[in-house]
Amino acid sequence: MLVLNNYTQDDAQPAETDRMTTSTRMTKSTTRHATERRFRYLMHAVAAGVSLSLAFVVIDLGVLQARERQRSVDSQIESTRQLLGQADDVQARRVELQGLLEQTEKQFAAAATRIPETAQENDFLAQISRLAKNTDLTIQEFRPGEITDRKTHRELEISLSAVGPYPSLCEFLAGLEQLPRLCRVTSLTIDRSTAATADRYPVRMSVVVYFQPLTLETGGDNDENA
Repeated sequence: MLVLNNYTQDDAQPAETDRMTTSTRMTKSTTRHATERRFRYLMHAVAAGVSLSLAFVVIDLGVLQARERQRSVDSQIESTRQLLGQADDVQARRVELQGLLEQTEKQFAAAATRIPETAQENDFLAQISRLAKNTDLTIQEFRPGEITDRKTHRELEISLSAVGPYPSLCEFLAGLEQLPRLCRVTSLTIDRSTAATADRYPVRMSVVVYFQPLTLETGGDNDENA
């Protein structure tokens, strides 16, 4: 019986060893699986974090672009508002310019009627003679001078000598602007030292009268010939 018992105990030791080895293997396998699971979880977490970061970057870029577009739209709205605010001023300025244009055209048409086709210096002499009589100014000399060609018309310079009171001279000069013939005073000299009486002064002046309106081409040719 003793021999049998010893054999039984010796035979049981390998079985116990196998159980311990199997348990160790199972423990190692479980640990390895747990480690692999933790590694996969960690990788998933890292990937999720990277994806979330990229999402935030994309969102930030989208916000910046949206803000830039908003600023551009606001700028366009402000420009449009300013243009609309200036519309009334632009319209008023257009009406003003249109009125000035119409006034200029009327003045030009009126001036054209005062410029004859020929010099007609005798007609002009008759006009200023009537004006001098009405203003108590005596014309002593009327002498036509040279004719000058311009691009749009011709000019005749006339020398005048007259005598009269100073107020009469002022009235005569003002009356020249109202004559049917368009003219312009280019020079004026009053000699107070040789006055015959205290209230009458000798006067010399040069007056230019206009005639024969020309085309631009004709005027240019005359200028070159001159």
